[in-house]
Amino acid sequence: MLEYHKRSPGRLTGGRDPRRRRDRYVIDADALFRAWMASARQNTMLADFAHHGAQTLGSTSPAGMRLRDVGDFFAHVGQAMLRAAEQWRQTHATRQGQSLDSTGSERRADA
Repeated sequence: MLEYHKRSPGRLTGGRDPRRRRDRYVIDADALFRAWMASARQNTMLADFAHHGAQTLGSTSPAGMRLRDVGDFFAHVGQAMLRAAEQWRQTHATRQGQSLDSTGSERRADA
C-alpha cells in the first residue's frame, strides 16, 4: 500500500504493518516534483555536453551539426520541463490555499 504524506520530507519510507499482512510505503509530498526537477537538470546538462561536443567537432561538420541539434532538443525539453514544473507548483499552491514568497517557497495564505 502506498500513502501520500506531507510530513516525511525527502523520502519514501516503508515497513511492515503489524496489523496486516502487507507492507506500507509512504512517499513525501514533493518527491515527484524533486524527481522531475532533477530530470530537467539532467536534460540541461546533456544539452550543454552536446553543444560543447558540437563546438569541439566543428559546427559545420556532419557530427557537429547532429550534436548541435541534439543539444538544442535537450535544451528545449529541459526548459519546457522547468516551465511546466513552475506552472504546476503555482497552481498546486493556489489549490492548497498557499502562496509563493519571493524565494519561491510556499507559505500558507492564512499565516
